Amino acid sequence: MGVFDEKQDDIIIIRDEKNWEPHEQCCARTVVKVADFEWVQNQLVLIKQTANKSRRGAFQRDAQMDIQAQTGAADRLWVFRMLVDWTFTKGGQPMPLSLEAVKQLPQHVLNFIYNKIQEAQPKEDGEEDAESRTV
Repeated sequence: MGVFDEKQDDIIIIRDEKNWEPHEQCCARTVVKVADFEWVQNQLVLIKQTANKSRRGAFQRDAQMDIQAQTGAADRLWVFRMLVDWTFTKGGQPMPLSLEAVKQLPQHVLNFIYNKIQEAQPKEDGEEDAESRTV
């Protein structure tokens, strides 16, 4: 298989029989693509630019930039980016998968999904060798 070919184990089904309703599950990708990495990194930095209103034109000076790092959102953004589908409900109604819906998840549910995705990610060749030596 080529580098761009998706494999069967690139998508996993995540269930928590102890804490979720029997119908609730989610499907997630396990392979992080360059576009995923860039999207998450870009979401973590919020840049606001305010221009001096007294000047106009293409070459405005005196613009002030406010840069804010939002590192607390990293796990939530990764989970959202990797999720393909879910069957979660709220009040008996299907809850559409969206970034806003992921924000509303209980923290322990987000952590559970994030950890399952992390565990299922393919290991690079060097990682497997290092793990076998430390056991």
